[in-house]
Amino acid sequence: MIDLIQYAAEGVHKKILTFLEEFQKGWILDVPSGQGTLSYMLEKKGFKLFLGDIQRDNILYKNGRVIQIDLNTTLPF
Repeated sequence: MIDLIQYAAEGVHKKILTFLEEFQKGWILDVPSGQGTLSYMLEKKGFKLFLGDIQRDNILYKNGRVIQIDLNTTLPF
């Protein structure tokens, strides 16, 4: 596995993972996903992810559902 770096503030990923524990496992759109660290953690918990970032090439965790997304425009969903 690629070494993924957590760029979010300390504790943010843990807080999101804890919050989502009470929800059914389903689809999540992780935007901006950065390298994909949170997406990787969420998929390990059973969620299905789309990853998106304005710099698609910066996403290191590739799960087959990686798209370029500019949050200043309409989302392609």
